[in-house]
Amino acid sequence: MRILQISSSYPPSPGGVATHVANLSQGLIRNKRNIVTVLTSSQNKKSTYPKLGRGRLQIWKFGLEEIPNFYGRRTPLEDVILFCMNKWNIINPEIIHAHDFDSAYIGLMLKNAFGVPVVFTNHRAPTPWKENKYKEDPKDCFLEAIRKLDIIDKIIVPSKKSRQILLDMRFGKRKIKIIRHGVSYKYLSSFSDNEDIQNEFKSKFVILCPIRADEHKSPEIILRTAPVIIKKNPSINFIFVITEGLNSVSSLLLDYSKLLNLKVGKDIIFRRFERDEMPTLFRLSKICIVPSIRESFGQAVIESFIFKTPVVVANSSALKEIVRHGTNGLKFSTNSVKDLSEQIQKLIDDKKLYMHLVKNGLKDVEFKYDAKRMVRQYYSLYKSITRKYQK
Repeated sequence: MRILQISSSYPPSPGGVATHVANLSQGLIRNKRNIVTVLTSSQNKKSTYPKLGRGRLQIWKFGLEEIPNFYGRRTPLEDVILFCMNKWNIINPEIIHAHDFDSAYIGLMLKNAFGVPVVFTNHRAPTPWKENKYKEDPKDCFLEAIRKLDIIDKIIVPSKKSRQILLDMRFGKRKIKIIRHGVSYKYLSSFSDNEDIQNEFKSKFVILCPIRADEHKSPEIILRTAPVIIKKNPSINFIFVITEGLNSVSSLLLDYSKLLNLKVGKDIIFRRFERDEMPTLFRLSKICIVPSIRESFGQAVIESFIFKTPVVVANSSALKEIVRHGTNGLKFSTNSVKDLSEQIQKLIDDKKLYMHLVKNGLKDVEFKYDAKRMVRQYYSLYKSITRKYQK
């Protein structure tokens, strides 16, 4: 089968969507009958294309400055769409798989031109639905449009929570399918350790918070909890690591840290880590915290399982579908400093519990969140949809 994957995010970009698309694409080509083309954006802002038609996995990257945003004489994402049209006889996909909203727009334009089915994975963090919400938010407006026009062949979500939001929006049950994300254990665990990061955090008790500074990720709960943990354990050399480089949003976190008497660079750091640096950071971390109010899945939780780092997550959205309290991780009441600090303290004090969570997390990666399982489910879906178009 020839499959076109469209995603604005792909490694070396960090983040769950990039990892998901890479795991899926790599998994699909292990079936030697599949040929996968990935359309994505380039971090260095320059377009790079491989030799067209060579290899079973082709990754075509478009420089962001080459994609028009708002210019009356052009259509949105015109360069990407035109490129596909010009190279269609080479790509020649049987199905298009779009990841998130910009990619869905491209996929729908290509479906309109060439009559190829489109599936859409909605990675958006579940936002509570209310009547007429689509009049307030562009993403909800887009979802409402594809619901009314019925132009997506299948919408895939990674969790029950995400599915319920779409049902609340009156999408039909048959239109939505849950396929949980999967990770390649062997691939991620094969990354060698970064010596600079090892030296930087040597002798530190690292508590990792692998999130962006977005409001729904709730990073401020880490800042409020850190002084409590530091005060209660004066003999431990803690450092809290938030994987977000300082920008206009996260600089507010920096100011907040100073108000809480957290020494930036000593007690807490804010930094964007490259994709190949994250395995080292996970291995060095004693605890991983995911405090998000809303998550469509929680890729960082699964990666923590792989690297034997116990997790503490907010008892919210899809996170509570992955973590079973006291079995493969711990949960805390969302936005509760008291509860979060208590759960962290349990892992500091109870080594038996610590190892119990690590053991069960590894089992879950192997049996529930393995990339091979995910790929089989997607491939089966592709086949069922393309058969309908062949009739």
